[in-house]
Amino acid sequence: MNLPAHSALFNNGGAGTLPRLPDHQHCYFDADGPDGPGTLGTFLGIWDEHRAQAGADRPIILCSSDHDFSRLVSGTRTAEQLGTAFTFLLTWGSIPSIYYGDEIGMRYLTGLPDHEGSIWTPSYNRAGCRTPMQWDEALPNAGFSTAEKSRLYLPQDPAEDRPTVAAQRDDPDSTLHLVRRLIALRRSVPELGTAAATRVLTTDYPLAYLRGDRHLVVVNPRHDAATAQLPAEASGPARLLEGKGVQVTGGLVEADGFGYGVFALD
Repeated sequence: MNLPAHSALFNNGGAGTLPRLPDHQHCYFDADGPDGPGTLGTFLGIWDEHRAQAGADRPIILCSSDHDFSRLVSGTRTAEQLGTAFTFLLTWGSIPSIYYGDEIGMRYLTGLPDHEGSIWTPSYNRAGCRTPMQWDEALPNAGFSTAEKSRLYLPQDPAEDRPTVAAQRDDPDSTLHLVRRLIALRRSVPELGTAAATRVLTTDYPLAYLRGDRHLVVVNPRHDAATAQLPAEASGPARLLEGKGVQVTGGLVEADGFGYGVFALD
């Protein structure tokens, strides 16, 4: 998937202005995202173009971020908002690619030195998404290396509350465990993979879509609660498979701020 599509979903401007991309200060996965289809419509339009060009037999990759693009946790986006992003990435009709560290919510770091051409333009430094993995609390480098800090390729997140794999392994409510559960769910439910049809039911907040005929996904990336009425064919009894802060009753969807859910329509 191309960068403009990814930008429409996730670029909140927290990493600066990226060259050749629209400056989506209010991307869809934004706590203060705008009403109406907005940037979600931009993404869906590009998705439809790529889907038509690729054909039914060629899946499309959609990534959380990469070495040239800002991490999910960038600018004002916090770990609390990652449930919606990963629920979308792991249930949309694409091949999900999770960039290292995003599964624990590593932050995009600003103010880093230019390293091997990392400053793409004066307004954007790619080094912010290339910092070393944060494995545990061990000093001096969070389990990444025993070398002196000055010898690392780039400095690590200096915050005392920086996420680590070890801490999230011990927390069943962590981003890491959510990602693991969503991957397991995707493996166990073929309709959440790439082959089944994807039908978008709502294009505002919350976003709701059907995978195949029997699985409903709802995400509300904004901090405000949101409701939506589903069409009749998707208004049957809904059984929650994974999620938090979303209820579906008689076709009425009620989603808390940052709520997400994957449902089986029984």
